[in-house]
Amino acid sequence: MSWSFLKNTSDLSEFCENLNNDNWRVELIIEGIHCMSCVSRIENSLHKIKGLNKVNVHLTSNHTIIEWNNNLVKLPMLVEIIHKLGFKAFLSGGDKQLISEQLKSKQMLWNWSVSLICFFQIMMFSMPSYLSGENGLDHNLKSLFDWGSFILIIPVIIFSGKIFFHNAYSGLKNKAINMDLPISLGIILMFLFSVMGTINPSNLFNGKVYYDSISMFIFLLLSSRYLDHKIKTKSWITFTNFFKKLPESSRKVKNKNFKKPRISIVGLNQIRVGDLIQVLPGETINFDGVIVHGSSHLNNMFMTGESTPEAVRIGNYLFAGGINIDGVIYYKVERLRNTSYISKIKKIIEDSQYTKPAFVKMIDKFAQPFLLAIIFLSICSYVIWSPINQQMAINAMISVLIVTCPCALYLSTPIAMSAAANKLAKKGIYIRNLSAFESLAKINLLFLDKTGTLTDSNPSIAQSYLSHSYNHSLIKKIIFQITKDSLHPFSNSLKEKFGDKSNEVELSDLKEISGKGIEAFSETYGKLKLGSAIFCGIDSNEFPSHVNLCQVHLTFDGQW
Repeated sequence: MSWSFLKNTSDLSEFCENLNNDNWRVELIIEGIHCMSCVSRIENSLHKIKGLNKVNVHLTSNHTIIEWNNNLVKLPMLVEIIHKLGFKAFLSGGDKQLISEQLKSKQMLWNWSVSLICFFQIMMFSMPSYLSGENGLDHNLKSLFDWGSFILIIPVIIFSGKIFFHNAYSGLKNKAINMDLPISLGIILMFLFSVMGTINPSNLFNGKVYYDSISMFIFLLLSSRYLDHKIKTKSWITFTNFFKKLPESSRKVKNKNFKKPRISIVGLNQIRVGDLIQVLPGETINFDGVIVHGSSHLNNMFMTGESTPEAVRIGNYLFAGGINIDGVIYYKVERLRNTSYISKIKKIIEDSQYTKPAFVKMIDKFAQPFLLAIIFLSICSYVIWSPINQQMAINAMISVLIVTCPCALYLSTPIAMSAAANKLAKKGIYIRNLSAFESLAKINLLFLDKTGTLTDSNPSIAQSYLSHSYNHSLIKKIIFQITKDSLHPFSNSLKEKFGDKSNEVELSDLKEISGKGIEAFSETYGKLKLGSAIFCGIDSNEFPSHVNLCQVHLTFDGQW
């Protein structure tokens, strides 16, 4: 992908966010990030560039936030530095990113599958040696099994394990050490000693082979990385799906005659500040703005957590993402999508994913020295054990290289936090800072405000009282017929609880009155009303109710 087209400010505005004057912000997805050393290399290399204000690489999602001064440095130059480090950078978001994630997932699954199949077969060849006892396996039979394992380990190393060698080489090429280097060294050493043991079983290693260990090691590493990738993808999809629910077009009003408006459905990129927008019942508010005509009720629970619709009228401010329930409203656009309140929420959520826990920051600081120490200690282990026992010296050297790799230590914390944030997001709870999870263990007292934002965003029926004067099945059918076209949250709850889709009750003159309820007419039962006690003309005190519960009543010609 060529990035030269982003040198001009006019082109930047389409893909990047202008913070102020010449300062810009962009979100990238970087392929090839596997460990803390990768993150440190990218951040340290970019921090050396004059004009870079901020760079934050998120290990568990591969997403990167870059903020820079466009007068001092251009985005293509920053991306070129990332590419020279051995990584690939793409603009984040949209279907292209989803396709890229799916292709990567498919490739990882292929690598994992090959390692799994070969691992099982190699273990079958190795089991006779483990079960043969003190006398050992017949020489010819062992040689046959070793050569069979040798053939099977080739695709595991070349196909499944190539990712480790590629990452290790990229690090060395850029004079840096990453976690894949000790892994690659361990695999190569085990393979070389195994080949020597296969070709010449009578050498000083007594024909010892490590094919089963190699295949198992690669299989387990790929399993953990595939799981890591799936968690990243799920977290990204969860957060992006929340904002994909917003429509991509609006009803633009071309005149100011609200009785006979001329409406044109246009894309969001054609809307400008000051334009008039019409919103019908059931539609979503696309921009922040002020109502200039009409009144309605809005579902703003995405922002407030409140399940009760909010009444709005002329002069009230609207936020993008709210759902219009019952009335037709016209509003003047005050802020476009990329500067709207919901965009700020999105930015906060995105930034939360790049927050590094204090534990991870500490490991970042010691990443390079620690990896160098691992390699040094592995060499020392071989030197110390070599005069005593060559076989033990090799085992010690390989064990130090593999076992002391801090991959699990570094990945476990951010992955666990991302998974927790993903679960909470599915419940409608968005975490502003992932570091908050670290503070949970220290919290002894929790204070909650009085706004009710801990309630379920969808209202549910807690109590119901049905009159004995009417058939209960009939009441359910009437409730469904009255509420079936209503978008009010209470109507949705009633349909779910009492709805009966069998159309045996014919109603006419259905009319929803904003903030009050719905009325209809039946030739058999007369005038029907479903709504508040005042709307239905009854005294709500006559009916038992919990102090915090809203009441919805159904009357037949004024009779409950």
